[in-house]
Amino acid sequence: MRMTATHCVKCGSELPRGAPGRPSRFCSEGCKASAEAEMRRLNTHLRNLEARRAAQVFGPDPERERRRYDAPIAELQARYDHLAGVPASTTKGTAP
Repeated sequence: MRMTATHCVKCGSELPRGAPGRPSRFCSEGCKASAEAEMRRLNTHLRNLEARRAAQVFGPDPERERRRYDAPIAELQARYDHLAGVPASTTKGTAP
């Protein structure tokens, strides 16, 4: 069963209905541009956090140090996926 978004993924306002073609995820061009900019920023932050996580190879407990990055990475990835239109059910419980 296909789910169609009824609200803008950026601002949450209701989406107009009845337009032919692919269903929109944004209420306006402004929300679309804002979401694209936010996705670029999120992507940069994710790359930086993942690089820092990967660099944690020395010290008394490097695995614990790497796990510190898991929650922030998961939070940013969830926001990115939301803006990108990835259904939440497909991202839970999957291996990276």
